[in-house]
Amino acid sequence: MPRFDVYCVICGAPHSVRWFCPEGWVTEEDLPFLSQMSWLGNTSRILGENHHASSTNKVFISGPATYVDAGVFKVEPGTDPNFPTENQVQYRNGRARIKVFDYERSIDFAIPIHEPCYQLLKKVLIQWGLQRTAHDVDNGILYKTLMKFADEASDDRTRLTRMNYGENSGEFDAVLSRSADSEHILLNPMESSKLVEYFQQPLLPMRDQQNRYPPRTGSEDFSGCGDPFANLAPELLFLIMIRLPVVSLEALRHASPAAARLDLDSGFWKQKVRHNMPWIFDLPEEANDRPGHKIDWLRVYTDLENASELDGEGAYIGVLKNRRRIWETCEDIAGAFEKLQKENSNHKNREKDSIVENAVTSLMQPFARPLPACLETVSLPFVKNISDIQQNLPLLSFFWSKEGILSGLGRCDNLEKEKRPEQTIGHEDRFDVRDDVKIKHGDWIAGFVLSFRDEYKGEGTVEKEIVGVKIHFLSGMSHQLGNPTPILKIFHARDNLLLVGIMAQLTMEGQIVSLSLLQAPASNLCPHSEELGRRQSQILYAHSNIGSKMWKNELPPQDIIAGEVSLVQFTPSLPVPTDPVAMEALVFGKDESELAAITEIIGDTQLQGIKIRYSDRPPKSIGPHSGSLLDSQPQSIKIDGQGGERIIALEGVFGIEWLNALRFVTNRNRSLVLGHNHIAMQNKLYPPGEGMVLRGVYGAWAETMYEEVLFEAVGGLFSLASPQFPSLDVHEPEVLGFGLDG
Repeated sequence: MPRFDVYCVICGAPHSVRWFCPEGWVTEEDLPFLSQMSWLGNTSRILGENHHASSTNKVFISGPATYVDAGVFKVEPGTDPNFPTENQVQYRNGRARIKVFDYERSIDFAIPIHEPCYQLLKKVLIQWGLQRTAHDVDNGILYKTLMKFADEASDDRTRLTRMNYGENSGEFDAVLSRSADSEHILLNPMESSKLVEYFQQPLLPMRDQQNRYPPRTGSEDFSGCGDPFANLAPELLFLIMIRLPVVSLEALRHASPAAARLDLDSGFWKQKVRHNMPWIFDLPEEANDRPGHKIDWLRVYTDLENASELDGEGAYIGVLKNRRRIWETCEDIAGAFEKLQKENSNHKNREKDSIVENAVTSLMQPFARPLPACLETVSLPFVKNISDIQQNLPLLSFFWSKEGILSGLGRCDNLEKEKRPEQTIGHEDRFDVRDDVKIKHGDWIAGFVLSFRDEYKGEGTVEKEIVGVKIHFLSGMSHQLGNPTPILKIFHARDNLLLVGIMAQLTMEGQIVSLSLLQAPASNLCPHSEELGRRQSQILYAHSNIGSKMWKNELPPQDIIAGEVSLVQFTPSLPVPTDPVAMEALVFGKDESELAAITEIIGDTQLQGIKIRYSDRPPKSIGPHSGSLLDSQPQSIKIDGQGGERIIALEGVFGIEWLNALRFVTNRNRSLVLGHNHIAMQNKLYPPGEGMVLRGVYGAWAETMYEEVLFEAVGGLFSLASPQFPSLDVHEPEVLGFGLDG
């Protein structure tokens, strides 16, 4: 295992200095060199993607970050609005805890960067003409570029394994071995004090006889040969020669009389330093010629070139070796950056008049666990121009693979079905079947219900593949595509926002693994859109949060709000990671008549199922064993629904790391406790919020590698109090027993 846990994605050097060596404590003579390495641990930043962010570009660059251990950094938020908030990642003392290179993550993939390396990369991007200043770097494109160098198949979780960090870059134990071949790797590439010292040397002022490149005459003219450079102006020939390596320059002067006749004075070599060594961008004040002190730039060129090479001789400036190494890595990054920038520019040109420019995104919802790190984020606007909502309604295309998996979407502004869509997302080599949907005049799409099937990829990886799409329209109509399944997830525009497109994340193979909605305020679009926005706001799903979870068998009713969920294998005080496990909803009653018909609630000690019995209709249940409740120790309590008894509160009882029991409390202060009689470490009440009533319970069960089924998550289902569902006082029990209370 490497001695340092994680490495900078640009330079490949570590983010900390280990002061303890296997051979013992460092000696006093090591301290000066170690002090030069302090930048490794105090200049880090984190580049990542936050799918919880509402902007279409979800990439962030953090404030200062300090490495802790095992890939975890303490990170100051900085000023980037996309940085994760306290309810999205764990915080301590105002600083976020973010793990990098976490391919098995439950939060978004993040990578560490040294601030000096980040600044050096910006200089390369400026030199390539890919950005104007150091302040306008497109971190979204940069993040996507760096992800191209990630390799999820590698066991190395310390760096981007496809990045070429140069010769000797693997020798990061140089601090111990003090190897002259690799010490430079650990030096700050932006440090320039050694360069200042070099130009302060007394031997640098030029003497006339030191000009080693005088004009050549005589037999070296090769007058009998044709010289293609003879007709070029001297200024143009100079520009050509400045760009040549020294070896090629010598060959040209040998072959071309016109080149040989030029006097390559000190000014030529000064320009050649600037052109051939772009990593030397910070020549100090001492490098300027002044009266009585002219610098021998031929010697400077030779010295700095040697100092920048790993095996060079002459004036030793170790920082330049490292700077050149990182500069060349940055040029590899710049090449990939340029390609992505062009693709992004073409995409933006297509969307120049698009309403997507002013859209906000819903929460990006993942369908796989763990979520792959190397993902492509794409978006599809449903209309090209704002006026299309009223005048030119599009034809939307849904593409399916041969296996029946949703592989892409497209928009066709020309309504002929055989016409190729103007814009698509997805990999076209997987577009085997096409379904087209026309939005009718005066109508609009309110949302989608997606159907999934589980695909087990091995080693704990589960992908939920989209095999069905049900489109909901504002008119109340719906249209089913593909194959409906019991695993469902609803994506619905919020409040009076209009759904104007989707944003998706694809694996390198083209699999859709995450999805979010692009939404725009109806009032900002066109007069017709305001009416659509009013109709949108009247749909109950527009104000529900059930779209934040997957559901099994059926969606909860539109007026239901899912309460906070707790993962039963963790203490309830920890933040809950995003997880695509499907929840099962048990709604006690959809109306007063159904509530009045409740006669019994049944469960078991293993929390493998919960069932409600009714006097005049079939029972309802959730859980893998809820239908038969095969557990040997069933528990139940009679409910006098006809006499007005109602279940009004839900309580979880947690042990050290898991849920021990669930307690259902009625308005008559009676309760049923499902679970085991362990010592309660912490009780967690799931009470209705102000003006809310408990309407049901939801939970999730998951299979383990040992083919066991475990209770994985639990939460309450609520709705606004109403005459039909009045609010009742919740009496929190003082003593929690097991089995029946009251």
